[in-house]
Amino acid sequence: MCKKLTFTVSGKYEYAFFMDVRPTGTAGDVVNTNDCVTRPLNPRKYEGKEDWAVLNGNVITIEPGNYFVKATAPPYSTGKHRLRFWNVTEGKTAILGFNSYCLAPPRGTQSHAALSGLLEVKGTAKEFMLEHITQEDAGGAHETLGVVMANNHGDPNGPEAYGSIEIIKFVL
Repeated sequence: MCKKLTFTVSGKYEYAFFMDVRPTGTAGDVVNTNDCVTRPLNPRKYEGKEDWAVLNGNVITIEPGNYFVKATAPPYSTGKHRLRFWNVTEGKTAILGFNSYCLAPPRGTQSHAALSGLLEVKGTAKEFMLEHITQEDAGGAHETLGVVMANNHGDPNGPEAYGSIEIIKFVL
């Protein structure tokens, strides 16, 4: 099923960027098989007006409007997985990510989960979270799987980065 959301864009937009960044050597979170975890987010960077997307903890409050949302996050050894942009206010998925897969233990691999889509927020501001869903693969049950491993490069200018989300607001 395809969902069509159309609107006219005048060419002007505003941009919000959130990222999960941790000190060098700090591993990402852990998720259980067949589970869903909220991806952590850190302070934002903006171009334009700064009050239409507000980060509080890992929840983004977004004012009414039309948006394009794009996110990516790397899991490690999770089997089947995908991202979703969860509408906390309404208790439903706003944007569901693409199907992804990485090998589960003992051969563990890392891949990227991604999502992109149009979002229309109507009425009042809504709260959203970036979540990562995992599902057991055909290799059997895995009780605990790492969302991502640290690279431990030791570069003082290069902290660990575990995901990001970009939100573009179209100014109509």
